[in-house]
Amino acid sequence: MEIFNYDVNLINADVAVPKSHMDRSIKVHGNSLIQKSLGTNGDWTFNLFRLIPVDQDPNIKIKNDSIEPYYRVTLCFAYPTESDIKESDKIKVDDNDPASVIKYAKHLIQTLRPDCELTDVQLKLWDYVPKTVPNDSEKYPFKNYNPTQRRKLQDIDPLSVKTWESSRVTLLGDAAHAMNPVFGLGTNNAIRDADVLSQALLNYTPENYISCIEEYEKEMRKRTSADVLKARSFTLRQSRPIGFFGVIIRNSILKVINTLNNFYYS
Repeated sequence: MEIFNYDVNLINADVAVPKSHMDRSIKVHGNSLIQKSLGTNGDWTFNLFRLIPVDQDPNIKIKNDSIEPYYRVTLCFAYPTESDIKESDKIKVDDNDPASVIKYAKHLIQTLRPDCELTDVQLKLWDYVPKTVPNDSEKYPFKNYNPTQRRKLQDIDPLSVKTWESSRVTLLGDAAHAMNPVFGLGTNNAIRDADVLSQALLNYTPENYISCIEEYEKEMRKRTSADVLKARSFTLRQSRPIGFFGVIIRNSILKVINTLNNFYYS
């Protein structure tokens, strides 16, 4: 498969955030579990909240002496790779050291973003990211730990493979069509893959299993390729520096699109 590389780097982390800061973030972004903000320099943030509280430290208390609930948040900060070159003389980053990467993420946010409450909220969120690798992953709130590193933003178009030979082994989800997170379509398509494959296998016999898999793959490749390219096109547009007047135009367009979407779905 052809892997498409963006001129964009991504820093992401799973972190436990106290309710007080989660409320502040919702106040700034709006009442949504998925929060996204676009910068003027080709940078963007993407936060995903879970509403089920995670296991918390009983020693952490708020003013009224009750234990403050903590929630799982996935943080993503994306920025043009050229920023690494521009900032290399100002700050050094070691991708094998989570503390170094977190410090670098905060540096870029402060460099690329204006001084405002939204920026303050984003900086505070990164303060909650573990700066060292936990000694015991079982005691980590999410039972697993993924190191905070810089990663290249990539995607996979399944139709980039011109000849696709079906066999008794097939692919679904990101293994077949990794998508960038801009539209949140990766999980949706993975669930759809499982449904389409299971429906195709309802007609399974020892003689026709290849044709069942071919039926699934034909539908999957066409459907997911369209979503991969849609997300790719939007990400390339939003990752370009736009300046002050570009913000006004972009925000106006997004408001119109949002109004039309609300009208359509109502």
